[in-house]
Amino acid sequence: MGEVNKISAFALHHPFAAGLLILAAVALASLFTGSLAGVISWGDSTGAENMNDVLSQTTAAPADKLSPTTSAVSSWKPKPAPEFTLIDQDGQTATLSGSRGKVILVNFIFTQCEEVCLQMTREIRGLQEHFRKRMGRDLVFLSITLDPEHDSPKALKVYGRKHNLDFTSWRLLTGSPEQIDALRKSFGVYAEKIKTKAGHPDILHTAKAYVLDRNGMIVDMIPPGALTLFGAAVVERVLGVAHG
Repeated sequence: MGEVNKISAFALHHPFAAGLLILAAVALASLFTGSLAGVISWGDSTGAENMNDVLSQTTAAPADKLSPTTSAVSSWKPKPAPEFTLIDQDGQTATLSGSRGKVILVNFIFTQCEEVCLQMTREIRGLQEHFRKRMGRDLVFLSITLDPEHDSPKALKVYGRKHNLDFTSWRLLTGSPEQIDALRKSFGVYAEKIKTKAGHPDILHTAKAYVLDRNGMIVDMIPPGALTLFGAAVVERVLGVAHG
């Protein structure tokens, strides 16, 4: 694997750490230029990106224009979320339209992921606690597996219980490999199955949380780390937008 691929693999597995390193470098440069880039964007918002391009997409709103309610990516353009029919951790059918009228947070994980998925799960669980009184009524979370061959409803339920997730407002979803592949491409999620040096299967993938408004439009995306920094403010903003 070339140096670029090694750097890209590190960024995909350690997005928050890589983001901090990049921010540190930008901050150093800002001593001479007087400007500071704010939040890191992982991946192309318009499609599944090539892994070698991951680190090239790190620009966002300048710090002096970034507020807790601005988009995580300054160039983000709202687009309709794709409809889907999947199965949740209880074996029940789940559709996007079934949550229409509520704000939805969507992300992609897999249960054997040992790093970024766990970070995203912890951050989203923090949001679930923050919005406890509005969960289910105004807000729902959907985590979609990138490993449907392994992540059966039972495996997803074990994962959810292990991380103390409240299934009444946070559903873990799986489906056929074809369904998952088409869905993650529609959201613009890069995923590549690989084997580690120890020979264990792994999936390199972009990690982002997508915020859908009450009409099913993807109105924002939040990278890992930023969920803790200002995810609650972004969700609060979308919750406050009138429906219709």
